[in-house]
Amino acid sequence: MKRSPVIPGWLVMLLLISMVAHAGRIFAACPKSLKGGTSWFDSSTLVTYDGNIGHVLAVRLTLTFNNDSLSGKYFYVKTLRDIRVKGAVLGDRSFTLEEYDKNGLVVARFKGTFPEEDPKASYGEGNKLQCEVMIGVWEQISPKRSFPFYLKLNYAISGTLDDRYASAMAKPNNDEASIERLAQRFLTAVHTNDRKQVAAVVHYPFSAYRPGKGPYVIKNRKEFLANYDEIISEQYKEDLKRAIPKHMFMDKHNFIMLGERGFPWIGSDSKIWLFGAN
Repeated sequence: MKRSPVIPGWLVMLLLISMVAHAGRIFAACPKSLKGGTSWFDSSTLVTYDGNIGHVLAVRLTLTFNNDSLSGKYFYVKTLRDIRVKGAVLGDRSFTLEEYDKNGLVVARFKGTFPEEDPKASYGEGNKLQCEVMIGVWEQISPKRSFPFYLKLNYAISGTLDDRYASAMAKPNNDEASIERLAQRFLTAVHTNDRKQVAAVVHYPFSAYRPGKGPYVIKNRKEFLANYDEIISEQYKEDLKRAIPKHMFMDKHNFIMLGERGFPWIGSDSKIWLFGAN
């Protein structure tokens, strides 16, 4: 049987570089209707924001900009169910997004602005923003209620709203839904300590790191389970609590990032690549 090669160091470095760039400050060029906008976000760019509605309801929103038209979908992190939105950017830096139910009826609206300064000062002082931040009020039509919202740009990648990971998937059945189910299954298995399920979805071989002793190679499922507590450490589990297994970042090498610090990733083989866990 042909064995998969150990993950090469250069690939790990490229992915870590991608992660650092992803995690750093992003200053966006937005529709020309925004003063100073250069309009390089278009319908083939998925622009993803993280934030909250009503200060406590965590959400993730993905938009496409087509001139001044907006299309996209968002979800509540608690439920992970997509909700379609559509709207437009106005010349005074304001925008409206209408939210649709499964029958195509408008049930709520986001009314807000792209402020020139971040009210939370995430981008530092003196940095004039374009569309990095979205603030305003979310209004439900019936029953009528409203809450403030705040959204901050997380990343932008090429793709489509209907299948954002298409270029990463080698197998025809690996659509967006199946990839996100894999991510959810992995996280659930880690958090419930279902070790056999975690081992079943991991790519082998992979390199792990032992504090004070450096890297070592895990060749197969048996070795992984024997070293499970050292690889899937308590700190690693804690880090994964912040992972959002939906609308995930994909780098130029077509690896999909599930965690926040560069691991784990999902490869085109529909496996979880741990890349030096623990």
